[in-house]
Amino acid sequence: MGELRILLRGRIPSKKNSKQIVGGSRPFLIPSKNYKIWHEEKMWELKAYRVKTPISKCSIDIDIMFPDHRKADLTNKAESINDLLVDAGILEDDDHKILNKVNLTSLGVDKNNPRAVIVIKYEDNNTTTSKTS
Repeated sequence: MGELRILLRGRIPSKKNSKQIVGGSRPFLIPSKNYKIWHEEKMWELKAYRVKTPISKCSIDIDIMFPDHRKADLTNKAESINDLLVDAGILEDDDHKILNKVNLTSLGVDKNNPRAVIVIKYEDNNTTTSKTS
């Protein structure tokens, strides 16, 4: 059993709640500008985590410290994180066959250091992970 620990600093935007409707006769939804900026920044940060092949069977623990007392949906934050991990190639997908257990914990507010601490526990299937730097 392997384990990968990831730290994401700052406010985690909700991809789901920040969508915008664009287009004329055939409108469609896209994530907000803030979500896109966050996603791009965090993709660069996740490049430090070397994964030969995406993790294909795992559980995940996500502990979130919020920057303020603003109302926030914990599951939407987790969805943003899961999508980021898939897009970064760390997880093969976030469906139930691959990501079979999710533990979410709100650790309250830390105005000076909001963050998400992510621990991925995976079956060792020739997936090797390491962090550079």
